[in-house]
Amino acid sequence: AVGDTARSTAVGAHLDFIVAALHHHHVAEDELLWPKLRARVPAESVAVARMEAAHQSIANATTRVQAMLLSWVRAPEAPATERLAVAVAELSSQTGEHLTDEESAVVPLINAHVTEQEWREITAMGAAFMSRRNVKLALVLGGMVLDGSPDEERRRFLAGVPLPQRLLVRLARVLVPVRRRP
Repeated sequence: AVGDTARSTAVGAHLDFIVAALHHHHVAEDELLWPKLRARVPAESVAVARMEAAHQSIANATTRVQAMLLSWVRAPEAPATERLAVAVAELSSQTGEHLTDEESAVVPLINAHVTEQEWREITAMGAAFMSRRNVKLALVLGGMVLDGSPDEERRRFLAGVPLPQRLLVRLARVLVPVRRRP
């Protein structure tokens, strides 16, 4: 609601966390994954270049969201809310399209050309921003990632998460089981 800074603070913290998660995920891919795939599967360089271009577009959309976020949190007025909602929708759309493309074009390459140890390094780097300070949001993110994931992807994802965070995610799964999608 207009003027509800308690709610805008909570929403702003969640949005800031999701943006940070996305940023760390992309930095890990940019630094550790794309170079490996370029070297090991040169025939897929077009797909890798497409992923890198999508990362840049998403980074630009993220910058637009971040530029509006703090002032909106402090003063959630109708025009600012509408502008932020449009920017978040654009970021969400670009990210959704990218993740869908990544699932179909890159995950098979990861499974075939990246070792378990390398994947653990990539996911550990991507998860490095999670701390005691943001554990609640980290559990939300873990649930978002695991929800609807096939068992093999869930296992592979969790294998790369540092032990303390992995135990928290597993505990949360026991307390709130992941829904299975058809």
